[in-house]
Amino acid sequence: MVTVDVRDLSSNTDAVLDDVITTGYPAIIMRDGAPVAAVVAIDSDALETFVLGNASEYVLGMVAVDREIAAGTLTGHPLAEVEAEMADMAAEAGRRGVPYAEVLAERDAAEASAG
Repeated sequence: MVTVDVRDLSSNTDAVLDDVITTGYPAIIMRDGAPVAAVVAIDSDALETFVLGNASEYVLGMVAVDREIAAGTLTGHPLAEVEAEMADMAAEAGRRGVPYAEVLAERDAAEASAG
């Protein structure tokens, strides 16, 4: 792994990128002696997964969900309750001949207006 001062990155961007792509090792960008960013090679086929997997809000959300799952709850409700509610909505959608998303949207709108 190489470290590059932000000024050097500015004047040698192509060389830094070539090094990262060729070696597969990240370049850590430094400002005033402290790391502030990383330049990493990515697989274009896995770009969306890479971006989502490294977005702090997404990662923190996934950690919270993992904790809820480990505790047997999801969005504050027992998993069995959520699964039963989803099954009821799917059955209603089938009876009415409408997409599941329509029943879900109606339920969300009703909850929003009620609370």
